[in-house]
Amino acid sequence: MPESKVFSEKEIHLAKQLRDHAKTINEYRKALSVILVAEHNIDVEQTAELLGISRRTVFRNQELMRDQKIPSQ
Repeated sequence: MPESKVFSEKEIHLAKQLRDHAKTINEYRKALSVILVAEHNIDVEQTAELLGISRRTVFRNQELMRDQKIPSQ
């Protein structure tokens, strides 16, 4: 059974900010590791395949996003 991840609205918002302002492919992949799972219901296996990274890296990217702080606006 696929593993289900639940992301808060703040985490999704942060991922979208990172996606929109990514300066490297790794930043872009980190953001998409959250967005694809959270908003498009794509499982971790498919996300890894789409991004050309391992499942473990998808999970690592998601954890890194969870640890980030949203800048004050």
